[in-house]
Amino acid sequence: MRLRQLDSLPMVAVAESEGESTSSIGSLIAHGDALYLCRSAEPGQYGRAAMASAGVDLHGIATRWQNATSQIVLSSLASDSACRARDLCTEGRHGNPAVCSHGGELVAAWEDHRAGRVDIVVVDVETGSAIPIPSPAERCYRPILASAGNALYLAYERFTGDRYQLECRVATDFAKGFGEATVIGFPDGNDMMPSLAVDGDGVFIAWENSIPLQAGWTHATPKSDITMPAFGHGWRVETKVGLRRLSCADNGVESEDLTTDGAPEVELDANRSAGAPTIVVVEDCPVLAYLTISSKSWQLVLKQLSDGMWQELDIPELYQHERVPPAVVVLQDGKLAALGTTADGEMMVVDVDLLVAGSRPCFRAAVRPLSRREVIRMPHSAAADGVEEGGRKLQLFWGDLHMHTNISECSLNTFFHCTEPEEKYRYARDIGRLDFAMMTDHAESMEERSRDWQRTVDAAERAHEPGHFVPFLGYEWTANGWGDLPIYGHYNVLFRDSGPLYSSKNPASDNPAKLWSQLQVGEVLTIPHHPGCPRFLVDWSFYHPDFVPLVEIFQVRGSYEYANCPMGPQAYGRVGGEGETIDAGCIRTVLGKNYKLGFTAGGEHEGVGVTAVFAEELTRDGIFAALRRRSVYGTTGDRIFVEFRVDGALMGSEIPASEAPELSIRVAGTTDIASITVVRDGEEVHRWLHLDSAVDLSWRDETAGSYYYAVIRQTNGEMAWTSPVFLAG
Repeated sequence: MRLRQLDSLPMVAVAESEGESTSSIGSLIAHGDALYLCRSAEPGQYGRAAMASAGVDLHGIATRWQNATSQIVLSSLASDSACRARDLCTEGRHGNPAVCSHGGELVAAWEDHRAGRVDIVVVDVETGSAIPIPSPAERCYRPILASAGNALYLAYERFTGDRYQLECRVATDFAKGFGEATVIGFPDGNDMMPSLAVDGDGVFIAWENSIPLQAGWTHATPKSDITMPAFGHGWRVETKVGLRRLSCADNGVESEDLTTDGAPEVELDANRSAGAPTIVVVEDCPVLAYLTISSKSWQLVLKQLSDGMWQELDIPELYQHERVPPAVVVLQDGKLAALGTTADGEMMVVDVDLLVAGSRPCFRAAVRPLSRREVIRMPHSAAADGVEEGGRKLQLFWGDLHMHTNISECSLNTFFHCTEPEEKYRYARDIGRLDFAMMTDHAESMEERSRDWQRTVDAAERAHEPGHFVPFLGYEWTANGWGDLPIYGHYNVLFRDSGPLYSSKNPASDNPAKLWSQLQVGEVLTIPHHPGCPRFLVDWSFYHPDFVPLVEIFQVRGSYEYANCPMGPQAYGRVGGEGETIDAGCIRTVLGKNYKLGFTAGGEHEGVGVTAVFAEELTRDGIFAALRRRSVYGTTGDRIFVEFRVDGALMGSEIPASEAPELSIRVAGTTDIASITVVRDGEEVHRWLHLDSAVDLSWRDETAGSYYYAVIRQTNGEMAWTSPVFLAG
């Protein structure tokens, strides 16, 4: 089938179909004699769309972005082919809309973002009246709707402070609104990506559950078996899919399980990255569509529940570039239609034959978990206040400036995977509890797939909420020695506001000097990382102080402070070329060249180094200015408060030389402190041992140096590195 874009509905495409049906699930809908697909025709303007049919009319709903605001737009295609469009809301920021026909009325739902909150809004489209939702939570996402009998079902994700859980509500009277929420899901991990399918007078709900990376994650290697101080904000591990049947009860939603032990898990396959489900019902028989990793693509799998067993359906190989629930719809002739791309990237819709239906599965009242595990361990955060510097009050903010998404295919395997860029900043803000962040997918990949760069740009703009959360636009410039080119190293390019994509494969930017020539001083930073790694060794013969005021001292591969340092890659479970360190690339060596570099820390893949910034305000300008002046430090994950000064000047400063400089350090740790070490000109010249968690110390050095910084190690193994103070002369 060929998909043809509709000029009248810019987010909808049409494909001819032999079947006639008005049933719909997901983003693909059969309506009349055609299949319709929700998709954005104009990247950067529309978000993902949803559709519903009501009688002879077809309705598409999407988010339309204009500058920093967004509107929810509803387009309706009548039987006479006349198209009508209207804005359901015009002020503020909104996202992830859903639409449903219920009792002859059209109902829409979406996220409403304002003042640090994310609320779910549900409205009767005809009247414009909101349907009340009692006891709303502060951070709710991704609403979906389904109509069964006289009940309207609403499901959504809610962030509870330590995890995402699914909540479901039901309404039978719009004036009275929805009932109280029923929690649906597993007792631990993150329950996300809900899908609803009508089943008689009830609905099936399918969803994905995953365990985030956290402290205690272990790399078992031939050389070591150590525990990493890691908490991956935005990574999914050991994904599984849950399924339950919901029905309307007097007191709200009643939940039923397939199994006697109350476990909602669906056995998929050995691939622990499988998930992103869509559930449909064909003649009382549930069919589950989901994605599983295949090389570096997501392959569509369909399984039918028959005679109590999940049996895989025979379909042509279909793939998706994005890890989002697949588009599947039931046709009137008892077949399914599924959307995907071929291995060559050609979009296609295929018909799927079902198995002969067996006996209907038996469902039992859900067994509520009696308890759930302890709260997921979040990074510890010490009590901290701001600091005074130059008559200004500076606040402490936390962020990660080195995060990959599924766009970076190095992040995909059968064991764990990352998130899509559209949700990465949400994870960073909620799970990571960060104030600022930057996605740094590889420019070389995005140059080949321009849509991925547009997705990156869109994500940074749509998550931007000054005073609450600040995302930066950026990417990783990855000079791995392509073709005949040398290895120059990896740099994270961070724009103060916006900027162009430049790849190390582009002749105009294929070495650091060429890259900097394309960039504007004062508007962008380039931050090198894992500088001493043999595979990605930074070529420090290239240096520009205006573009390189910082270097990443710690990340998933460990620290490159100096060769064989305590938190180095060889002790961090890395093997082969990544377990070695070339001292010429390491940070102490480079500081000896009189390069003035402050220190950040980041995650990259499954790691969780974080960067602390002393800034005047939580805005792009405020954080960017602090990064440029090196008022920053990095930690291995715990939020350790550190104020380090030399002769009263805050870390990152450049000051006149002093014959006997006085150093002061104030630390509020998350545990007791094992040691604080002062480094002067590459040598460890002073150390305090066995300290309480909060200390305020000073020391005068009778032998003046050209730079000083401090290294803090806690009794729990967590570390922090302050940026140096540089002394002239």
